[in-house]
Amino acid sequence: GDLDAQVEEVFVVAGSILDMPEILEAKKQGAKTIVTGELAPDIRLLAREEDLNVLELGAFVTEEPGMRRLCNYLRLELEGENYTIEFEETRPVTRVLRPYK
Repeated sequence: GDLDAQVEEVFVVAGSILDMPEILEAKKQGAKTIVTGELAPDIRLLAREEDLNVLELGAFVTEEPGMRRLCNYLRLELEGENYTIEFEETRPVTRVLRPYK
């Protein structure tokens, strides 16, 4: 797409759950750009055919902030109850995997 074009409507979905209905709905609602974790190759092609810009950031990067907020919310809601709620720090899988030699 045009790298100098102004971005107005953005469709944001964490993780990798986008499929054809979501792409078509984003286009219908006027989105020009989709920000998501990752897309399947056929869905990436559909987005291109629909003239949508796509930013794939990786599932981990797009899901972690929401999981942190959920953890904090549950801590507040369940304060005083007999629950332990922790956010487990992990590394993205892509930083752990090594290519075959």
